[in-house]
Order: sequence, then C-alpha cells, then structure tokens
Amino acid sequence: MQIQVDSGQLHSTGDSFSTIVSEIEGTISSLNSAANTASSGWSGSSHSAFNDLWTKLHASLNLLKTAMRDVSGNLHTAGTAYSTTENNIAKSAK
Repeated sequence: MQIQVDSGQLHSTGDSFSTIVSEIEGTISSLNSAANTASSGWSGSSHSAFNDLWTKLHASLNLLKTAMRDVSGNLHTAGTAYSTTENNIAKSAK
C-alpha cells in the first residue's frame, strides 16, 4: 500500500482552518454584543428563554471553535510528520 501526502497542502488546509477559527471568534464576539444589547432592560419569561437559548448556542459555537482549532493543529502536525519522514527517507537513500 502506498501513501501519497502533500505536506504543503496539509499545512495550507491547517492555515485555512485557523483563519476560520479567527472568523468564528469574531462572530461569537459580535453575537455576544448583540445578545447583550437585545437582553438589556428586558425581563420576564421570554428573557429567561432567550438567555437559555443563547447559553446553549454559545456553548455550541465554542465547541465548534475548539474542534476546528484541533483539526488545524492535527493537519499541521501531520504535515510536519510526513515532511520529516520523507526527508529522513531521502537522506537514508543517499
């Protein structure tokens, strides 16, 4: 079985995931501001329901952000490992 890997592509894709994580962080920040603005001065059961829903959404967004950051790191780790292995094989063949 032969494995072909483009280490540069793994790093590039990892960078893309990192960029998306930054965008998600910005979106979460904007949503926090909007949620705080929307709920300021608001009371009652609808306010509680909104806060409960926002708390769940915020937790889900943070899970997504963490998962995306993990994927980015894993792609970079894999790219480095494959590149190192290829370089070691090339050196040993000389």
